[in-house]
Amino acid sequence: MGKVDIHFHRIDRAPEVYRENLIADDGMRLHVYGIVPDEFRESWSRRWQSQGLVSAGRIVARVRKWHFYDQWFGIMELADPDGRVLGYYCDTVTPLEKTAEGYRLHDLMLDVWIGADGEVRVLDREEYDEAAKSGRMPALHQEKALETVEWICQEHEAGRFLSTYAQDMPRTVASDPSVE
Repeated sequence: MGKVDIHFHRIDRAPEVYRENLIADDGMRLHVYGIVPDEFRESWSRRWQSQGLVSAGRIVARVRKWHFYDQWFGIMELADPDGRVLGYYCDTVTPLEKTAEGYRLHDLMLDVWIGADGEVRVLDREEYDEAAKSGRMPALHQEKALETVEWICQEHEAGRFLSTYAQDMPRTVASDPSVE
């Protein structure tokens, strides 16, 4: 099964590299997935629970991600061990770039949570405001983050966001990650 490295850059932090299982790259978007190792499931789930995004007692066991070459967001679907979707974390990021080392994204700090029940919450506003006020985020990135959050919320309210962007792609790998 193919693996890809995604270099995720955040303001004032060293880039993090995520090694992901490739589902497909169709030139418009990259679709990857991961299984949360058993030893991290409890602590990682508590992180989501402490923010009020995942209900107490629910365990995050799997993630699927969609990154786009021409969009200013990425989507991470969180699912429990049985594959039930717990929600979608939508990062505002620069469009995906393919590099010699893999792929690269830059975090724009504002995020949107779409719960399994359809509830929408905008996240990390204080972090975004601080970076914008201090000049650590370029003006274009500030503008794109705000526009993207507003657009995601509007598209979701209209019933188009997840059905358009968080959908399966033709598989380029032999096994189906949703059956593990």
